[in-house]
Amino acid sequence: MDALIVYININTSNIIYMKKINGKIGLCIGLLSLSTLSSCIDTKQAMHKRPTLGNVKRSYNRNQKKVIGTCLAGLLVGSAISGGILYRNRSSESDIIPGENGTNVTPTPPYIPPTTPLPGSANVTCPISKIQNPHPETCDNANPDYIRCLIENGGNLNLTDAAGQTLLMREVIKSNINNTRLLLNCGANLEIQNHEAKNKTALMYAAIYNDVDCAKLLLAKGAKRETIDSEGDTALAYAAIYNAVNTGKLLLERGANLEAANYKQKTALMHAVAHNRENIVELFINRNVKLDRQDFEGDTALIYATKYHKTDIAKLLIESKADLNIKNNGGETALICAIGYDNTGVAKLLIESKADLNIKNNGGETALICAIGYDNTGVAELLINSKADLNIKDNRGKTPLIRSVITGNINIIKLLIEKKADLNIKDDSKMTALDHAKKYNHVEIIKLLEAASNI
Repeated sequence: MDALIVYININTSNIIYMKKINGKIGLCIGLLSLSTLSSCIDTKQAMHKRPTLGNVKRSYNRNQKKVIGTCLAGLLVGSAISGGILYRNRSSESDIIPGENGTNVTPTPPYIPPTTPLPGSANVTCPISKIQNPHPETCDNANPDYIRCLIENGGNLNLTDAAGQTLLMREVIKSNINNTRLLLNCGANLEIQNHEAKNKTALMYAAIYNDVDCAKLLLAKGAKRETIDSEGDTALAYAAIYNAVNTGKLLLERGANLEAANYKQKTALMHAVAHNRENIVELFINRNVKLDRQDFEGDTALIYATKYHKTDIAKLLIESKADLNIKNNGGETALICAIGYDNTGVAKLLIESKADLNIKNNGGETALICAIGYDNTGVAELLINSKADLNIKDNRGKTPLIRSVITGNINIIKLLIEKKADLNIKDDSKMTALDHAKKYNHVEIIKLLEAASNI
């Protein structure tokens, strides 16, 4: 009887607790417990019938053992199942491991209620999922209450999403000044770099989106101006690339290094030229930027303007006294590059600005020889009329006339003959212009050269 009473008390409490844990499963366990209890009661009633006096003692002892055994079995089954459910339910709410099943969450105490009231916001609650998964999606609706809730419940402000962005980066990108201020005041790390996007920082994003207010906040909180991305570029370089004039001004006022260069020795000025950011170029020139810095290939800002066909910026650089005759690693000046990149506008501008016409590249070619080689008759004529050396040789001893014969450009040959180019110079193969004309069977050119030789 004592065992039966204990079993009834334990299983009654189990039924109540299991209903609290898990409705349907708890009810099933309760029914199992009641069934076991009913069996026990029936057995005890049978015991009281005592069919014969001779078997009373044996029957009573045997049935008593059955009662106790049945009670213990029911107790063990009910306790084991309810314990398993309790463990599983608590684990699912509180013991989540960061990174499990593709998640990246912060464990929370096991007894946090489904919603957390926000102080000072009677009508706003923060779903528990907002705390368990403190990703940038937490505040996508720009509601600062969610961020406060995240902070108050121990959320990690510095986790990154699939794009590598932190909450702070996301709010800067959205130009949400209030959330940016809140995150900074709550200790968000402003030097985290986005490893999914060239190691950009929050300050770099402020430069990209020309958000002066966010940039001011970041700088006031100690953001480093000279932090570099995976290619060595700073926030100022991003301001140059994205034409963020106002943010560029702010960065310079706060001491950003105008001469900082990336791993390819490319400066913010070069970025501005390559992306045709004339306003940024003007800003940098007014700040006395060095115009003649060279990148790892030896190109200057002027050579960039030439290669990228930025005539207006080239003019601005020339007017600002950029060196016209600096050679890159290939020995090419801005003029030779203009010819090679078919930029007739900048070539004319450089010729008119008195660039040296006779500098040779690493192959010994002058601007005129290059123009002939690229069959750029207009620039070749301009160079000839601008007093370029007509008899200069390249590394193989070929003059502009010999190169013209090889390419078959009759108009240039006529102009060179008219300008008194030497017809008898021999190249390293001991061949004159006429010899080359005969070699390639240029009948008309042969006639021109023979006629000129007889004069």
